[in-house]
Amino acid sequence: MAPFQINVAIDTKGLDTRTARGEKRLAYNTAEALNNTGKAAQGAMRVRMEAIMKLRSETKRNRKWLLERIKLQFASARKGTVYCELYIDNKNRLLLGAFETGEMREPFVGKNLAEPNPLQAREGGTFGGAIKPDLTFKALKFKKVSVMPGKFGYRSQFKGLERTFILKATTANPLGGVYQRVGPGKDDIRLVYGFRRAFQLKKILHMLQTAEVTMRDKFAVEFAIANARNPSL
Repeated sequence: MAPFQINVAIDTKGLDTRTARGEKRLAYNTAEALNNTGKAAQGAMRVRMEAIMKLRSETKRNRKWLLERIKLQFASARKGTVYCELYIDNKNRLLLGAFETGEMREPFVGKNLAEPNPLQAREGGTFGGAIKPDLTFKALKFKKVSVMPGKFGYRSQFKGLERTFILKATTANPLGGVYQRVGPGKDDIRLVYGFRRAFQLKKILHMLQTAEVTMRDKFAVEFAIANARNPSL
């Protein structure tokens, strides 16, 4: 996601900025106001995420993992950092930023996306459940092998653990999918993942608007509080 910048204007008419002490006070109080405003925007973004997304796993600190990906870098008068920065953690294969910009959901590997069948691949058999650890693509460890389909001779197929295999195309899934054998019969199989084409994600996060509204309503208040709390440094 491309960076964006939100500027603030500070009225210093009522402040003494003619001395080194006054300049120091302004710098530290501005940094404090920026950081408190940034924390408020971070909290507002997380509230929106919980309202519009189904968040599954939680960290040891009882914080949902996806919420932790909204990071805040603080302003610091001591270090000369005159801004705070809200950003999405740059994790491998993390799609969170794409829900802000409406990017295409492209496959990480291969030509198609693997869409989990919740009845088989997710905990609890629902869309809200996490992928079962033993049924992730990494855990299945697919390998290309040769199989004998009878009179047509040998052909290659991808097979994985848990009696899983990949079919290139079926009537129900024209692009193919991952299936699991559950019995001895020819039709004793069940769909684990169905393959589908890349598609465009919806712009549902609106993080920029959230940050703008928070900055507009919060910064002036936080700056006044900081100056009242720290009249001199």
